[in-house]
This record gives sequence, C-alpha cells and structure tokens, in this order.
Amino acid sequence: MGAWIVFIVGSRMCHYLTNSNQYQTGELSLVSLEWTGFSLYGGIILVTLYTYIWSKYMNISIWYISDYVCGAFGVGFITMRFGCYLNGCCFGKPLSGLWGKTYGFLSYSHVIQHQKYNNLFPLSVHPTQMYEILFTIIGMAIGYAIWKKYKLEGIYAFIFSIIFTLGRLINLYFREPLSNSMYHQSMFMLYPAIILILLVGWINKMRRSKLDKHA
Repeated sequence: MGAWIVFIVGSRMCHYLTNSNQYQTGELSLVSLEWTGFSLYGGIILVTLYTYIWSKYMNISIWYISDYVCGAFGVGFITMRFGCYLNGCCFGKPLSGLWGKTYGFLSYSHVIQHQKYNNLFPLSVHPTQMYEILFTIIGMAIGYAIWKKYKLEGIYAFIFSIIFTLGRLINLYFREPLSNSMYHQSMFMLYPAIILILLVGWINKMRRSKLDKHA
C-alpha cells in the first residue's frame, strides 16, 4: 500500500514538472482524483527509492525484490497502455502506413492535430501505445528466459528494465509531442540516464558478488 501511494505521488509530481503549463492554466490539478496527469517514470523512480530504503531495513536484496515485481509491473503496464490505445491518449505522429490508427472526429488526437497541422479530418497516427506494449512483452520474455536459464538474482529485472527503457526511448521518436509540454525534452535526457544507472548498478552488483565468493 505504501509503495502504491509513493508511486502515485511520484507520477503526479513528475508530470507536474514536465507539464507545468497545464497546471498553471488550470487545465490540470495536482490534487485531481481523475486518472490523468501522471508520468510513469516519476512513480518508478520514487518507488524504487522507497523500495531500496525498505529493502535495507528488512535486509533483503532489492534485486531479489525487483525480479518478482517485474512480471506484475509488465502486465499492469500492458493493461494501462491498451487502455491508452482505446482512449486515444499518448498517440503518435501522423502515419500513412497500413498499421496506423485513426481516431474519431473531434477526438483528443484530432483536436491536437488540427492545432498543429490545421487538418480538417483526423489523421492516421503511429500506434505508439502498441509499440510500448510490444517492447514490454519482449523485455518480459527475454528477461524471464535468461533468469530461468541462469537463476542469477536480479538478471530478470536488469534485462527487462533495459529493454523497457530502451523501448520507451525509441518510442519518443514516433510519439506526437505536445507544444506546451517539456515531456519529450525531459525524457530524452532521463531515459539514457536510467540505462546508464542500470548498467552501473549491475556492474557494481556483479563486482560485489565476485568479492563475496573470494571472501
């Protein structure tokens, strides 16, 4: 329960920092109870810090905990992104390909498109929500397969997190940026930083494991 509250707070605060104009104009509210106005990685970062502190207190490896959280997180994220796909939020840039998704007249994506491109009818867009679902499934499958084979603590969480974050970074190139949002600029800096932190953390974990074996 504590982790869930921390996740919600972190997600809302990150969204505020990257979309402050929407809050200043009154379009969004920090204390809104609606399921909108959240930024995923804000919640992930804060709940990871919370879990790290809790794991130290309980003397449990955070890598061990993360291995068992990844599956549930992946399923929850897939469900959330499928909802985004149906709802029409978090949509992509215009696309002429056969796999493009066209939302209805005066839908959220159509309104944003009209403001940016002055088009009368809705444009087909990249189904970026489905791209993220695909990367999530790939991360879960590869991470679990490697974990199942080597039984190495933390390997599932590490592989999944790298593929998931890399997928989010690639997806930014296809997602439609909002003109009044700093989200894209912020995430283009945040995602590489997270990948670097994961690599450093994993290298440090492996180094400690080797030292413990020789101790």
